[in-house]
Amino acid sequence: MKIIIVGAGEVGFHIARKLSEETQDVVLIDKDPQRVKRVNEHLDVQAFLGSGTSPGVLRDAGIKMVDMLVAATDSDEVNLIACLLAKNLNPYLIKVARVRNEEYLQESRLFEPDMLGIDHIINPMSEMADQIRSLMEIPGASDVIEFVDGRVKLIGVTIGKNSPYVGQKLLSLTQAEGRILVGAILREEQVLIPKGNDVILENDLVYVVVRNDELDQTRHLFNPKAESLKRVFIVGGGRTGTHLARRLDPTGVNTKIIEKDSHQCARLSEILANVIVINGNGTDKELLEEENIRGVDFMVAITGDEEIKYPYLPPGKGPWRQKNHRQSQQVELCAAHDHHRHRHGGQPEALGRESDPPAYPAGENRFRRSAEGGTRRSH
Repeated sequence: MKIIIVGAGEVGFHIARKLSEETQDVVLIDKDPQRVKRVNEHLDVQAFLGSGTSPGVLRDAGIKMVDMLVAATDSDEVNLIACLLAKNLNPYLIKVARVRNEEYLQESRLFEPDMLGIDHIINPMSEMADQIRSLMEIPGASDVIEFVDGRVKLIGVTIGKNSPYVGQKLLSLTQAEGRILVGAILREEQVLIPKGNDVILENDLVYVVVRNDELDQTRHLFNPKAESLKRVFIVGGGRTGTHLARRLDPTGVNTKIIEKDSHQCARLSEILANVIVINGNGTDKELLEEENIRGVDFMVAITGDEEIKYPYLPPGKGPWRQKNHRQSQQVELCAAHDHHRHRHGGQPEALGRESDPPAYPAGENRFRRSAEGGTRRSH
């Protein structure tokens, strides 16, 4: 398959690298000479210096002969125009656009065949928020991939040294757990297609296939002592943080989001009915302790600020530790790179849980300012 990628930023570069590794014929277009130079030095793909909104550049890149165009620049408008031009230059290719602006996404009519004719929309922020939400739903999972509109899940579980499954044959696992299917095992960078007599080892990443309606019956496989998610703390109220907060808003999970931009906090307080919005700095030790950071089950840091990416956590009592036999997890994200990494761990340790701040009535959102921000306001 021949594919043109418009935009050699982080997203475009990594898409090109993946496709190149799959031996696809890839052409990258970017108007930044430094990015084109980076592509030529590190990837085995063609690179064109120019604009993806130029019909001449698209023709030179072979638009009439390609099977797919992926518009992945940082500009939604450039991506949409590139797809529109591609539609006219080659009506038969598949068009994929990276779109982040919610206004465009709400106008789904724009993407229909008689308008822009875009076949697939990629919203990295929304995809990231969905992935984090999936991890929250399954405590102990390292990876969650959904199929058939979420009715089937492929769940990756990292086997710790104290797991009861270490040294067990897959056959005994599937017999004990009932209708569970082990799809693959990732062991030291090697993917294994498992057989019944294969033995599970420490640090194996085991992928199991589970129907969504049977998830509760097999949840103990991922974390036998896990309870349902009750408290979530989000650092960063940008696009990804907002997406995640909106998904958690109607769930009944006690959620707080901290953002240092007061104008963004005001906006969040208007669109979130139940999430507590805090105007403050995610690295403020006193503020985080005041908000009982030790008592959260899941913490997510989603900012473009490298300092905020690692907010203050009380020594020895960070949210990656297990408290009262409930797994607590931390996800660290840097939105600027459109990627995420997930970690969890630590052995069960009974830590005294501090009393939570007073709960607010359902439907009442609080917009609070930290001490350095002055007065508090509520909505």
